Amino acid sequence: NDKPDEVAEYAAQFFPEFLGLSGSREEIDKTVFLFHASYIVEKDPKSYLGYSIAHTDRLFFLDQKGQVVAMLASPKSADDILKLIKENL
Repeated sequence: NDKPDEVAEYAAQFFPEFLGLSGSREEIDKTVFLFHASYIVEKDPKSYLGYSIAHTDRLFFLDQKGQVVAMLASPKSADDILKLIKENL
């Protein structure tokens, strides 16, 4: 339901260059499949939206062509992240 500018603003709260994903349900599902990720929408009466989304907790490293070159699952350490960045620069 989020517009691209809303997703960009949300993602930037974590890191200025993070990218968020928006689009139709079909477009999002296709992208989730391509990344071997997953998500579920759960009813959440405590949320102002009435639902929450639980999703895969991985960092995806993309090259300049947008291809996934590495993934890092939880738990993540700064050393693990730095190692993957150096390996893929």
